[in-house]
Amino acid sequence: MSDGVDRGSAFGRWLTADRAAVDVLLAGALARGGDREAVRAAVVAVAGAFRGVDELDPGLGRALVAHVADLAARGRWRADGPDRAVVLDVLPRLTGLAHSQPTATVDAVAAAGRTVARTGDLALFGSLLAAVPAVEDPSVVRATVLVASWRSGAARYRTAALREA
Repeated sequence: MSDGVDRGSAFGRWLTADRAAVDVLLAGALARGGDREAVRAAVVAVAGAFRGVDELDPGLGRALVAHVADLAARGRWRADGPDRAVVLDVLPRLTGLAHSQPTATVDAVAAAGRTVARTGDLALFGSLLAAVPAVEDPSVVRATVLVASWRSGAARYRTAALREA
């Protein structure tokens, strides 16, 4: 599955080292009806987005591959789609959150990012979240993402953001 991924990159090294877990994630996407080429292309695109990373946390790698494989399996990994933009443009910038709470970050950012892309400013969303340092508690990720979503123009998150903040 690593064809197209630079094996010397942090993502490529992780992909090789965690091959068993990756294979399970990819097989799951294919079993749900995902197109093999679409899933492969999604993983290659993520590897490219994270090419500037020196070392990839295995938890982040698994969360990313699980997410993009699921998107590809459901036909939501499109060149002009908000889901893809969140993964390729926002998540690679989140060095604090993504490295301290990888699964919570991928889940929360992906869930809110689609709405932010549609009703707000995805670039601002990414900038706000990129400024957040590492956190110890995964529940802080959700609150942080809600506030960033609201501040980026997704007004529907206002009440939840105020409640969480």
